[in-house]
Amino acid sequence: MGLSSLEHTAIGAVAGLVEVTVMQPTVAMKNALQEGRPVPWSPLALYRGYAVNAASIVPITAVQMGANRYIESVLLSADPSRPLSPAERIGAALTAGATSAVLSCPAELLMIQQQRTGESLLVAARRVGLRQLYRGLSVTAAREGIYTGCYLGLSPAHPEYNNWRTTVRHITQTQGTSGLWAGLLPRGIRVVGACMILQTVRTRLIELAEGGAEAVEAV
Repeated sequence: MGLSSLEHTAIGAVAGLVEVTVMQPTVAMKNALQEGRPVPWSPLALYRGYAVNAASIVPITAVQMGANRYIESVLLSADPSRPLSPAERIGAALTAGATSAVLSCPAELLMIQQQRTGESLLVAARRVGLRQLYRGLSVTAAREGIYTGCYLGLSPAHPEYNNWRTTVRHITQTQGTSGLWAGLLPRGIRVVGACMILQTVRTRLIELAEGGAEAVEAV
């Protein structure tokens, strides 16, 4: 018996907390490079905005995994015994990812504002204002849809997904660990490449919350 939507939601929340804790410094570096700011190297600067980022990523991954499972259950409601088609898996994941943008859009804006100005969350929220919180929502939805579609839809839709343990063991035994990474890295790079352009546009759109002419020209 498979896990319920609620159980998938809980798993997504835990995974999101681990993700944001590990990746927060790289997010701060990426945002600085995209905006042309000096890269901060102190731990305090790298983890500035961590609270709002964690408060967004935890529910975001929870929503992605929970919504994905729920959509899959709806698709199977007429015949629970049948397997999902690849198109259904990818479509469910894309929809779940786009849905999560409702949470990630305002949270990312506030995090980047904190990193740029060093302001507290409350001060940044008051300065930006409610009208600006969802700037770039469509771009964020597209990015999250692609990302979630890849990790929750495209991978499970692959014919070898259910035999991944056997596949990993076989590659490791025949080609070594380097062979395994040689197969995994290109897939990860493709996912990053698909999302990176949208992520850059999204970061530039966030700058528009400041009303800067340079940001408008950059977009």
